[in-house]
Amino acid sequence: MSFVSAAFIDRFNINQAIFYGMNRSLPTGSHELGEKKLYLLADGNYKLKITKPIEGYLSLPKGDDLIPSISAASILAKTYRDEYMERMDLKYPGYGFAKHKGYGTEEHRNALLKFGISPIHRLSFCKFLRREGSEPSLF
Repeated sequence: MSFVSAAFIDRFNINQAIFYGMNRSLPTGSHELGEKKLYLLADGNYKLKITKPIEGYLSLPKGDDLIPSISAASILAKTYRDEYMERMDLKYPGYGFAKHKGYGTEEHRNALLKFGISPIHRLSFCKFLRREGSEPSLF
């Protein structure tokens, strides 16, 4: 499993973060796999950019509904992220991370308006905070 930071997502975009995370999660070479061939299954509609040696891949929209191993990976990723957000709730109290898990709920948006952006927020998510005429001035 691989974790990609909010800063990485903001800098490169969510799709590049997905490809980066996938590549980091794969074995680095055939010596780690022995004689086994690696075939990657992914949920979504991507033309994957995999830089490590694999036999091939299948990127399938709704793959988590159709293929048990993709479903399992999705559950593991969601469970890991939920636990991470619960830890962040302790580190950054008031945002309600333990409840909304970082999703863009009204409660989450209201906490951002009240407390501002935390170090773990994706700035690309927080664009709603910029109201017309609220851009910072240099003068």
